[in-house]
Amino acid sequence: MGIEAALSRVSQSETRQRWEMLINQARQVTDRHITKISFFLTPGEWLLTESLLVHIGGLKWLLDGGFDNAERRRLVMVPDYLEPSDLQPVVSFIEISRSHKSSSLTHRDYLGALLSMGIQRDVVGDIVILEENAWVALVPEMADYVMWNLENVGRVKVKNRLVDTIPLKPATADMHLVDGTVASLRLDAVLSLALKTSRSKAQVLVAGQKVSVNWQAATKQNIELHEGDVLSVKGYGRIQLLKIGSLSRSQRWHVQIGIMK
Repeated sequence: MGIEAALSRVSQSETRQRWEMLINQARQVTDRHITKISFFLTPGEWLLTESLLVHIGGLKWLLDGGFDNAERRRLVMVPDYLEPSDLQPVVSFIEISRSHKSSSLTHRDYLGALLSMGIQRDVVGDIVILEENAWVALVPEMADYVMWNLENVGRVKVKNRLVDTIPLKPATADMHLVDGTVASLRLDAVLSLALKTSRSKAQVLVAGQKVSVNWQAATKQNIELHEGDVLSVKGYGRIQLLKIGSLSRSQRWHVQIGIMK
């Protein structure tokens, strides 16, 4: 599959334009022998990386979110006689501490506070919340600005400091776990369980283009899901099919679903 064929799978014009820009940057790397580093890419964007960049010779690249299993990552491209991992770090981290430990802050609160400072979404990487602190990944150029100017998250005063890494936490730490059974592993059946709604209403969400599976728009109700698949539903948030168990006596699948808090 060539570059044009791979791009033809991208339905949204805005996303296609973004990737056309990245391809042009990749060609600049090989033609002009320079280094190019993107802003943070979403999983849906960086999942296209291999199918696109594999067609450009003379190029080495990596996806770096600053830590293992980062969801949002930067694309680092260098000529093939260099190693992208030898460059200076392309991600900086800020630890945000709350002044009122009793206050409960969510991912949306932290992201909203950052965006209210006039920061673009694609300069912000993952936000990890663990107990009473949060850690934010940023492009290094924005780290000092955020550290010195972020004073409040919501109505809670915060203190910030630069740190070297983001602490890792269990993958399900930010999830509400739901155990149940489904008649099948079809998308509409799993959505029905996760959202506590009927399958017909789940089908309406899919038909209305409000659902994506693994960051790709879902166009069919009968997509069969697999363990680990991530669903995004506009207006509801993100859901992951964590475990697929055995069949019950009534021929229903035992599953565990994680709903992002």
